[in-house]
Amino acid sequence: MGVPRAAILAVVLAFMALMAPARAETPLTDRDIRQFIDSMPEMRAIAEKHEQEFRQYRDEFARDPKANSEAPFSKALAGVRSSPAYAEVDAAARRYGFDGAADWGRKADRISPTSLWKWSGVVRRSRPAWPRPA
Repeated sequence: MGVPRAAILAVVLAFMALMAPARAETPLTDRDIRQFIDSMPEMRAIAEKHEQEFRQYRDEFARDPKANSEAPFSKALAGVRSSPAYAEVDAAARRYGFDGAADWGRKADRISPTSLWKWSGVVRRSRPAWPRPA
């Protein structure tokens, strides 16, 4: 007689579900985007100060933006993790309300120019200025 196909399929699907990563991305909040925007002048200054350390990642992205578009911030930060640049990014990220450089990088990777543009239009109509994190 044999085992019904539906039962086999159910077992296979259950197994696949257990084997899949249990990590779901939490949606970005207005606060995340606001903190990212507020952090950019300081992050840009750190990147300029440590240009040599970040050059490889900038050049890779410039050569092939499509191939290197997945997690560009996180990738660059991982590459300089043992350098003074990472420590500075980590400290700056914490000042702006992130849990550190890795958190800032993960959120930065998920923020697109289009979402920033749309979000900034909504913010400009709803409030005169963004409060800076304490």
